[in-house]
Amino acid sequence: MTRKLPALPRLGGGRHTVPRIASLLLLGVLGVLGVRAIFQGAPNTKPVPVPPPGTDSLGVSDPGAFHGMRPRADDKMTLPRIGFRWTWTPDSARAAVPLKQVKFRVHLVSSDSTHEVTRSVTESQAHVNLRDAFPIGTCQWWVEALVPGHPPVRSAKETFILEP
Repeated sequence: MTRKLPALPRLGGGRHTVPRIASLLLLGVLGVLGVRAIFQGAPNTKPVPVPPPGTDSLGVSDPGAFHGMRPRADDKMTLPRIGFRWTWTPDSARAAVPLKQVKFRVHLVSSDSTHEVTRSVTESQAHVNLRDAFPIGTCQWWVEALVPGHPPVRSAKETFILEP
């Protein structure tokens, strides 16, 4: 009875028989080299650094998409509960997404820029409870519309006066 040894392909196109232990050893070496090549990566590649967030990190500015934003400049608001509302009209690309999938983020920044509050809501209104430590004065606020599959759209910045 003759034992058949595994055959490995030759570069010339024919077959060459190799003893079983040699073929296992060769497969082991190739496996180790393959794993090592994966972990080492290509010799001339360097990781690409992630760019720092800039002013565009809040999305695309489209002030025309937001209407009836309240409060407005010269509106006087008092602590602790502040209400915000707006109407959002999506552009043609975003209009295909159902309104119930759209989320909004309201950003509020204090007069001295030391305090910032962000609220996520699913409707075009939000209420924010501020603490007594929130600075009094002219505050700035804006809204972002978060539409799945699209970059965020942000409103123009509005102001109001926060009184004690």
